Amino acid sequence: MAILLKKARFSNIRIAWDNGIEDHESIKRQISYLIKAGYSSKEIYVFMIYNFNIPYEIMIKKIEYCKKWKVQIADCRYRPLSTTFDNYKSYASKEGQTKKDYYIHEITGWSDKKIRMFRRLVRQHNMEIRYANGKKYNKDMEKWSAIHNTYKFFNLGTPPMFKDIKKNLYLQETIILLNRLKGYMLKNKIIPPNLIGLNSSNLNKRIIRLAKLYNLKIRVNNQNIKNSKLKC
Repeated sequence: MAILLKKARFSNIRIAWDNGIEDHESIKRQISYLIKAGYSSKEIYVFMIYNFNIPYEIMIKKIEYCKKWKVQIADCRYRPLSTTFDNYKSYASKEGQTKKDYYIHEITGWSDKKIRMFRRLVRQHNMEIRYANGKKYNKDMEKWSAIHNTYKFFNLGTPPMFKDIKKNLYLQETIILLNRLKGYMLKNKIIPPNLIGLNSSNLNKRIIRLAKLYNLKIRVNNQNIKNSKLKC
């Protein structure tokens, strides 16, 4: 089946690991079949349901197995079908939230703090698998991941390394402009333009023209861009 999936050019491979840690040998075997068929391990995601019957501490062990296998994780927060509300906020205040805001499966020891920690660990794990090439997670990696998503949104390919971005003020300004434009387009459900193939100068000009088109106020800080006389 794994070979047929690969021959059919099936992508976004997902394996469900909903049960306990005792299933790790079966999951490992499924991953090995997919890798032998030609898939890269980092192309493979393992579904994990959390905030449910398996305690937080066991879920952490599942992450450790996925780290060994170099596969990514798709985390799925459980709530009963009978629940009529879900006001969970991914970026809550320091006080966090309570079961009055969203469903927390307290019977197996889950809490708002554990739910947020599990999601954070999964996010960090996935970034290590996708971008780090064996290195440990750091905040620069997360910032680069956000930049990568913005480049992908505009079909700009892979951005430069984060260390190169930090040295280049002109590039930093370009990314700020792209993020503001992306935010506006997502909010207003506007299909993004295809900016592939533009050099840095033409890219900035195009971004500013688009900002004018949508009546966006963009504060331009970089001197090189100020000199372009295309401020808006």
